[in-house]
Amino acid sequence: RGIPSLGAKINKAKTLVNFDAKIENADGVMEKVNNNIQNKHTNKQHKSFFPWCGMLFDTQTCEVQVDYSRFASTHAKDSLTIDTRGNEGVAFQKRLKGFVRPRCNAILFDEQVNGTNVVQSNFYQMMLLCAVKTVHYVNGMEGNARS
Repeated sequence: RGIPSLGAKINKAKTLVNFDAKIENADGVMEKVNNNIQNKHTNKQHKSFFPWCGMLFDTQTCEVQVDYSRFASTHAKDSLTIDTRGNEGVAFQKRLKGFVRPRCNAILFDEQVNGTNVVQSNFYQMMLLCAVKTVHYVNGMEGNARS
């Protein structure tokens, strides 16, 4: 369905729900929407999460975490651009802010939304990713300085 006059339509393959739902296809036939969210986004405690815009929403408590699963098959150093054109210190400072800023979303640290453990976990994970990227950035700067 969607809004055909605007070229907008629902992509059934990208639609994900945590309940039984059906949508009408172009032929007017009702089709079941993908309901295998529990199989894709569960943690070791068997909690189910709903992914949205790079975040995971707990389907029972509505707590919010960053979805780091997209980093699972990549290396942190492969996502870095190391500036070596002079003023490396200023560039390094900008990169550090760039590592942290995208994950400083207020909803991740709001204790009205998340429990204390989730807020602490969100902070820890953010700082851990920043630390890993920082180590690779510094090592990359040193490697370029030797060249």
